[in-house]
Amino acid sequence: MHITKSLSALNKPAVFLSLLFVLNSGLMPPRAVAADFTEDQVKAVFIFNFANFVEWPAHLSSSETFRFCSTAPENDVSRALRDSVIGESIRDNSAEYLLIDSVDKLPQCHILYIPQSRTGPELVGILSAAHESNVLTVGDSSNFAKLGGAIGLAIEDGRVRVIINRTSLRIAGLQASSKLLRIATRIDGKSL
Repeated sequence: MHITKSLSALNKPAVFLSLLFVLNSGLMPPRAVAADFTEDQVKAVFIFNFANFVEWPAHLSSSETFRFCSTAPENDVSRALRDSVIGESIRDNSAEYLLIDSVDKLPQCHILYIPQSRTGPELVGILSAAHESNVLTVGDSSNFAKLGGAIGLAIEDGRVRVIINRTSLRIAGLQASSKLLRIATRIDGKSL
């Protein structure tokens, strides 16, 4: 099943909650889910649906376009996210995908996906600029949240584990819903 076909025809919050239930309940082996969705597609669904479970400051909430951004043009998660955003809306606003090649463009973003390949001083610079711009940062390494990112997506025992850094959310002026916090491992991490 290709994510652009399957997700464009379905209600994404329902897909997200279904994936959470299936992957985290233990009722179905993760390999059975993997037959329909790749790990990267599952991560893209999570990233897309974080938009429904995070509150932004008023000046960003009133934006007419909800923007998903990435720093990785040739990354499978970025491609799956780009494909899942096409023709969709978030909170009655159109959704769009932007590839970001400079931190100067971060004020245009609501959610920024940062791949594992961004490390060291480059990662610190991106996270610092994102915090200042009220951008939700999401990365797919197990230590992303510990390094100062807001949400890390880690694969453990074949399941996606959501790790939320409450300090990073607070610094960025963002608020995660209680539903999101319930499914996540919460840490109070490094602040930049």
